[in-house]
Amino acid sequence: MDLQSTQNLYFSLTQKGRIRHDEQIKLTWKLITDFSLNLTLYDNYDSQPPGENATTVDYGIVFGISYSFSR
Repeated sequence: MDLQSTQNLYFSLTQKGRIRHDEQIKLTWKLITDFSLNLTLYDNYDSQPPGENATTVDYGIVFGISYSFSR
């Protein structure tokens, strides 16, 4: 089992006061030799999103199956 966490913070150079934040937490279970199950939680924030009706926060869960090619 493997747990990874990533966070990024961006300050806009072209739009004054715009800040964006991306966060991701990924849990991976190795099933057999080259197959794994993945569960990812993500969260994105934008203080000034494009569009009139756009929300400032987006989040979700992604479930996946991955395969690694042997070298």
